Amino acid sequence: MNRNVTILIVVLTILVIAGYLVWLRNQFSQEVAVSATPTPMMSVPTPTITPLPLVSSSSAIITPSMRVKEVSPSAVKVIPQVKISPKS
Repeated sequence: MNRNVTILIVVLTILVIAGYLVWLRNQFSQEVAVSATPTPMMSVPTPTITPLPLVSSSSAIITPSMRVKEVSPSAVKVIPQVKISPKS
């Protein structure tokens, strides 16, 4: 008998909670529908794209003369290193 009463109370509690949630959802959706007023949309200016100036075709082409030149060993300055002997 006690088990049946417990099951009945649990079922009724679930039904009451479900009914409350449905009522609350209806109240919320009615409140939003009533308070919603259409507002005019402001037009936002669209950004315009301006073309970049064109590069002349002669300067845009990489020629063999534009390669990196190698540095000759005689052009490199050698700095003598100073050696410090440890004190004994």
